Amino acid sequence: MGFSVNGWSRSPKQVSQVNCFSGDKELPEFLSQTDILVSLVPLTPETRGILNLNTLSLLPKGASIINVGRGEQLIPEDVITLLDAEHLAHAVLDVFAIEPLPETHPLWQHPQVLVTPHIAAVTQDDSAGQVLLANVQRYINQTPLIGAVDRELGY
Repeated sequence: MGFSVNGWSRSPKQVSQVNCFSGDKELPEFLSQTDILVSLVPLTPETRGILNLNTLSLLPKGASIINVGRGEQLIPEDVITLLDAEHLAHAVLDVFAIEPLPETHPLWQHPQVLVTPHIAAVTQDDSAGQVLLANVQRYINQTPLIGAVDRELGY
């Protein structure tokens, strides 16, 4: 679609047609080049609260954010502050630390915020069933499961 795509992760990656950044040292450079931030990172002690006033202020003026990762990564008051200061243009938020988002929360009424009902990823019955069956067979055969979480990494 003509977008240049950057990605940031905990550890170095190589992805075709993606300019990859990694680690704490490269986060500021990554953010400074990001007009639309789509947050998909897993929730770990390092990513809890990562979408805050300090990090989001590193985005270019007029940037937008989409959070479909985990609610505990976003500090809602900081997003509102940056929207009201016109540093951020828009926010699309699918996940929150408390769900459902309380009816009285200011995000519901903010004109530059779109709240979605935690629907960013829909489980596909046919593929989910296939993975479940494959994992049952792998469990029986004592082979590694598909999609297993590395407890040391937290994802």
